[in-house]
Amino acid sequence: MLAASLLYLTNSIKMTASTYSSIINNTRNISVFLEIWDPWCPHCKKFKEDWYKIKNDTQFFDKVIITDLNCNSEKALCKLFPGSETPRFYWIENSNSKPVRYSQAVTYHEIMNFINKNLYEQINILNPHKIHNVPQEIRRIIQGDPYKQHLIFNVSNNDVSSFSIARNAIKSHKHLPINFLLVNDTSYHYPILYADVNGFPYIFRGSFNEHELSNFIRTKSIPFLSVFTDNTYYYSQINKIDVAVFIFPTSKFENIYGYANYTYKEYITTQTTCSFVPRFCRYIHENPTSPILVIYSKRKNLFYIYRSPFTQKGIQNFLENIRTGKDRGYGPGTGIYGLIFETYYNYRELGGFAFYMMHLPIVCFFFFVICITYAIIDTVRYNIQYKRLEKERKLD
Repeated sequence: MLAASLLYLTNSIKMTASTYSSIINNTRNISVFLEIWDPWCPHCKKFKEDWYKIKNDTQFFDKVIITDLNCNSEKALCKLFPGSETPRFYWIENSNSKPVRYSQAVTYHEIMNFINKNLYEQINILNPHKIHNVPQEIRRIIQGDPYKQHLIFNVSNNDVSSFSIARNAIKSHKHLPINFLLVNDTSYHYPILYADVNGFPYIFRGSFNEHELSNFIRTKSIPFLSVFTDNTYYYSQINKIDVAVFIFPTSKFENIYGYANYTYKEYITTQTTCSFVPRFCRYIHENPTSPILVIYSKRKNLFYIYRSPFTQKGIQNFLENIRTGKDRGYGPGTGIYGLIFETYYNYRELGGFAFYMMHLPIVCFFFFVICITYAIIDTVRYNIQYKRLEKERKLD
């Protein structure tokens, strides 16, 4: 028991079939941060030194168990954690909670921020009776970290129920890259939530319950019209959050605020060019010569493309057709057929030799069918000619 305690204190324990239960169900109810890796993975090797620093950072001792799992030697255990790529990371709050997958950039600073955010309650509570100018303080906090999305709750200090709902909503989404601010207001009013969009509030209009708050938080978790990168693509896949992507033919982005306001109501809204995200463009099979709009939904395993010149009415109709199911979209979809076609789309995303090689069995199959068909036709033709000649001989 003493040896096990020392392992937890030093974060030196590795996850194996024999240690899995003692780590996840540890008696001290300490949270777990897990790296899943493979000895053959070049990205794992590249991150090895940073991972060593994270594992041995003394600020986490006795607060979180930082461990890793070798997928090469623990294949069965590895299957308990969804995904196939390595490295991948999970936060496990306690033995009764599901693992939450890390979905941001694999860098030392991003992972350290993620651990701290999950370990401590990362929320700025602003009390008007302590802060002279609350709006000015909010601006100061936002300007101090302009590349993160900021969501601001404003709840009356005597509205205990709404305050509790807001705190629970924040706790449920602490793994997302969002800075939460909670104004504990002295005046009585209906609870407010808004996203900061370039200094302007985008106000939540739904019912103040955890389900509707969750939808708003998720779709506003990336700053408005930020650049869609491979990290954003990965983030939307892992968290299954639908995203709108305005794709331009060059890195000279156009002013699309008027159109993006429509997509922002329902989707994370971003902009990019195919030179920034070649994998995504291969996946949707597009290399546009004029701006296009793509709605990508990992939940449905589908994407929708608007190729016409941008107009407000055109964008609105496009979004309405997606909403009502009139636009069936492209992509593998879900279900049994989705599993079959997803392999094709994944290879198309990779591109290069691997994608073209996957066509070889199909080409061989068709070549085989053609050869068999030709052989059958040739045999039938020979038999017909043979019977005709036999008939002619008999007549002679």
